[in-house]
Amino acid sequence: MKKGILRILLLIIGLILLISAYALNKYNLLRTILLIIGLILLITQSVLERNHKFIFAILFTLIYLGFAITIDYIVVKTFHKTPVLTLNILTTDNVKIYNSFGYRVWQCDTSKEEYIVDPLNKLGYFCSTDNMNTININVISKELVNNFKKYQNTFIKLDGKVSSIVGNEYFTLNPYTIDNNNLNNQVNFQDNLTLQVYNNDLSKNISEYRVFDNITFIGRINSIEEQNSKYTIKITDTLITNKDIGDFTIDVTLNNACNLDKQYLTKVDSDTIYTSCLKNVVINYDNGSSYELLYALENRNILWNDFLSKASNYETLTQYSKFTFAKFDVIKCSNNDFIISNKNSNLDNICTMTTDTGTV
Repeated sequence: MKKGILRILLLIIGLILLISAYALNKYNLLRTILLIIGLILLITQSVLERNHKFIFAILFTLIYLGFAITIDYIVVKTFHKTPVLTLNILTTDNVKIYNSFGYRVWQCDTSKEEYIVDPLNKLGYFCSTDNMNTININVISKELVNNFKKYQNTFIKLDGKVSSIVGNEYFTLNPYTIDNNNLNNQVNFQDNLTLQVYNNDLSKNISEYRVFDNITFIGRINSIEEQNSKYTIKITDTLITNKDIGDFTIDVTLNNACNLDKQYLTKVDSDTIYTSCLKNVVINYDNGSSYELLYALENRNILWNDFLSKASNYETLTQYSKFTFAKFDVIKCSNNDFIISNKNSNLDNICTMTTDTGTV
């Protein structure tokens, strides 16, 4: 048989095999075999009459492989089919995830041929999370370490408390205990295991999350590192399903025997905060947690602007501005000092009053 005729036959058969591989939507092994044989035939016919066959074989392999990946993506995107070329297939409950070159395909119900294409893997966990069991980090921490291979590359739904936030890249969770006998319900994080939960979509700002926030999310168990018997597990493809900051109320204990004082509390950014004729200020969350204001501000359970947002009124007076609350007021001085004040306090010249920290 002449080489010219052989080349034409190889080209026709190779194209038929490629088209067949893309046309089928099941039998993934058969589709892969058809695609590989088709590519081999196309590469063979391309180098059949050339010198330096080895070099051209490498060149055409790269060209046809790129062509196959591109066509595979176009077919998947246009006709919502499963990809022929898959790096791996993840199965979680009734969900299948086909990971391909630069994208993946979600099949949220394996009983239905419905597929969602996720270019550049931006979606995080895409399917419904309602039927997934939520596991607390305290319950599963030892299991994740001792049987990591069992969980690797699987999606899992976890809840816990945020232990740190690293820019917009990721936040961390650690196993924890809570001291219920302490007014501040102090959370103590353990350092034997750290989950690094990566932000899958950097357009979503995670700076709104704060240390000690309760959080529930789904993510893929990616990798584990060990150093000095302390483990770090990386979690990617994250979808946050619930973040419980919780609303709060403010309670104060008045010192009605006091007429005028000014006690330094703390400094938040450029704002210095004082109290006047108050025994304490407590933040009460809807979930039952209570924190002294100093503790809540220093641990960023609450932001100072969140505190001020609870005021029922704001007015500008001659010497200062005033935020009005039910049981107390907050005085804002011209130098950005704030005084949380008993309503019965004498506020004359309080902005320039000397305290233990000096004249302000």
